[in-house]
Amino acid sequence: MNECVIVENCFKNRYGVIMKKESFVDSVIRWNDERCLKDFNKGNEYYMLKEELTEFVDADIEHDMIDALCDIIVVAVGSINKLGYNVDVAMNETLKEIHSRTGTINNQTGKFEKDKNVKTYKANYSVAEND
Repeated sequence: MNECVIVENCFKNRYGVIMKKESFVDSVIRWNDERCLKDFNKGNEYYMLKEELTEFVDADIEHDMIDALCDIIVVAVGSINKLGYNVDVAMNETLKEIHSRTGTINNQTGKFEKDKNVKTYKANYSVAEND
């Protein structure tokens, strides 16, 4: 059964863990704020992303790959926020750009290759800047 118990803006998930009722992005930002991780440092962010990417490459089991990928997302969310941007708005801009692309899958590499010389939407990250 997949039941949740809501108590004062918190809930108990199906594993019995009490969780604050908030968005994923807000949870990451709160975690950073609670640890005074508010200042962006490109070198530090690079180091954290590199560490997690190395964990992904070195992973032998799927759960370790998932852990590393999720950690990369958490670091990226924190980094975008530290730069002073609204993560949700920035991601929406990125998705608009990605969805505007046309192209084909390269059967040898398995990679999506964008059509050249096709005008696509260019993400406008200025709309994501926090005041």
